[in-house]
Amino acid sequence: MEKYFTLDQINEYNRHLEDLETQIEHSESKEPYSSFHYYLYSKLTEINNLKSDNPSLELVAARIYSLIAGYDREYPAIYNNLGCVLFRFAKFTNDFTDYNEEIKQLLFKSEEMSNQIAAYNLACYYSFINRKEESLKWLRLMASKSYNKPTTTIDREMLENDSDFNNIKYEPEFGEFLEKYYSHASVSD
Repeated sequence: MEKYFTLDQINEYNRHLEDLETQIEHSESKEPYSSFHYYLYSKLTEINNLKSDNPSLELVAARIYSLIAGYDREYPAIYNNLGCVLFRFAKFTNDFTDYNEEIKQLLFKSEEMSNQIAAYNLACYYSFINRKEESLKWLRLMASKSYNKPTTTIDREMLENDSDFNNIKYEPEFGEFLEKYYSHASVSD
């Protein structure tokens, strides 16, 4: 059985985040941030493990990632994850106008910091908005570039089953890409 967040839980997270933002804003050190670091990550884990029928939950996650990014600028996954949260929110609301540039900038920043999964997510993003050539470009880059932070979680089955690739799945170039780079188990094998 899937669990769902209630509006009360979302409001509670927002209250906690407002308290945290106030403490960080009025602090001259990172101590308030450090004391909530584990709390924030545990809430993100909880959010990511549950399904929600309320798009405001994605905004709560975005606020959490934004807070962390303000203090942990050297960690590429933060930018990737924030970009993905905004991407999910835009898909949820079917409105990319407010977050389009921010999603791209965050994912670009993470990829520039040698995060391979960000290239994958850029490919997902471009496929979803029906920019097929751009999506294929990022897939090829993801599979061919040597990353400092490679991932072994991307495999052929994941690529074939990711609904974000529905717009390119049946293109001959997608099949060619899979044959060239994924005739084996995973990217890093």
